[in-house]
Amino acid sequence: MNRQKTDSLALRVAHAHENERLREALVLIAEMAETSTSALSMTDIARLARAALAPSNPPNPALRTGA
Repeated sequence: MNRQKTDSLALRVAHAHENERLREALVLIAEMAETSTSALSMTDIARLARAALAPSNPPNPALRTGA
């Protein structure tokens, strides 16, 4: 595999990981917003949103136990 294809694949994997994280965060935020009657939950929602927007590295399969 040439370098351009390798870089492209790595970018796709990273984007897929980020998209999955953001979707999970949005589902959690929606659940919190729909079920809470307290204005105090807005602090938790804001904290969760900020954490979801921070980039992260995809998990390394070589470091997983049992893989």
